[in-house]
Amino acid sequence: MGTWKIAVLALGANLGDRQKTIETAIEQLAAQKKIRVLERSPLVESVALTESGEDKSLPSYLNGVIKIATQLRPKKLLEVITRIENLHGRIRLHRWGSRTLDIDIITYEDVFKSSKHLTIPHPQTH
Repeated sequence: MGTWKIAVLALGANLGDRQKTIETAIEQLAAQKKIRVLERSPLVESVALTESGEDKSLPSYLNGVIKIATQLRPKKLLEVITRIENLHGRIRLHRWGSRTLDIDIITYEDVFKSSKHLTIPHPQTH
């Protein structure tokens, strides 16, 4: 059995029933054998961001963060996340587009990784 690693995931949505989508996604993550949800933040509403900044004409986002323990390596965790996003109708037309669900790996233990599909810590982490 693999070692449990700590990761932080950010979840956000600005289309559909945002709260239900995020809650269901957290349940789907927790249902994975190699993922345990340890903590979660309250959900917070924010103005939609585009490449040029805030855009109040777009539906606002609901965002939250969860802390998990996982036995999955970062690439496998990303595969699980992508599958859950797709189950919720995620369509990737452009980077700053509206979405039914977005899940990002913010941190994964002390891993620093940069590839075409995955950068850890997340590039928007401050």
